[in-house]
Amino acid sequence: MKILHITNLYPTEAYSSFGIFIKEQIDSLNETGCQNDVFFINGWELGKKEYFNHIGEIRKLSKDYDLIHCHHLYTILPYLLSFSKKPYILSILNEINSLHMKVLYMLALSTAKKIIYKHDYKTKIKKMVYLPNGVNIDFFSPKDKDSSKKALGLDPEKKYALFVSASEAQLKRKRFDKFEKVLEIVKQKGVELHPLILTGVNREDVPLYFNAPELFIMTSDFEGSPNAVKEAMACNTPVISTDVGNVRIMLEGCSSSFVSVKNSPEELADLVLKSLKIKTHNERETIINKKLDMKSVALKLSGLYKQVLDLK
Repeated sequence: MKILHITNLYPTEAYSSFGIFIKEQIDSLNETGCQNDVFFINGWELGKKEYFNHIGEIRKLSKDYDLIHCHHLYTILPYLLSFSKKPYILSILNEINSLHMKVLYMLALSTAKKIIYKHDYKTKIKKMVYLPNGVNIDFFSPKDKDSSKKALGLDPEKKYALFVSASEAQLKRKRFDKFEKVLEIVKQKGVELHPLILTGVNREDVPLYFNAPELFIMTSDFEGSPNAVKEAMACNTPVISTDVGNVRIMLEGCSSSFVSVKNSPEELADLVLKSLKIKTHNERETIINKKLDMKSVALKLSGLYKQVLDLK
């Protein structure tokens, strides 16, 4: 099978972690017998015009592939405008929360062979498939906390709480302001947690950031299926999160990770304190049992390609 992946999320020289989860998932497909190539629409750095600048190129390229996999709703627009006759599937990466995304979603419902969604919700539409991205459990694994702190230049005597934003800490929907408020409330209740911010770091250092803190606090207003949660779980690090995307279903069964109901700083702070009292963690075991490791997801995705192409 020859698969062309069209994505607007992919690492660049300036943003080496941008869309890294898509790159790693595509790379993992190489072991399943798929031939994979990537067409990157760099709207992030070059602007929205990029979605229209490569329509002819996409039309020409797609002739050489069996199936097109569009990652993110926006990428179906240049593909559909290319009038390619090759079948395509779409991965929806975020919640559909705007009018133009709803319009694109309706287009996808009528034209895509399959639509992969990452956050869990009930649907009776047969072409919809729930399949979150996987996590590399070999790369993300438990490490000694003190050694991880030392490698990052942190004080081994201090306790840290992790905040993650792939592009920038002040990205509005990530709600760094709420994260700071949670730490402030926790401190008022007698526990001091120092902020550890993961943004724009070298990929090889990322596992250290998930192993050094006491827990990972995610305060986002909305997400799809955040890989940061899976990466923390693979490192056996507790997660306290707002109720966004499929986080609740991913953390179900974890002994020391919790999802808020009200999404308020006060409730999140209470869950942080509750988690800190629990010394036994089973987050890594949970991610493996739910087959959200990268190899398991790659096999499922390859099987989906075969299903669309009616291959045995």
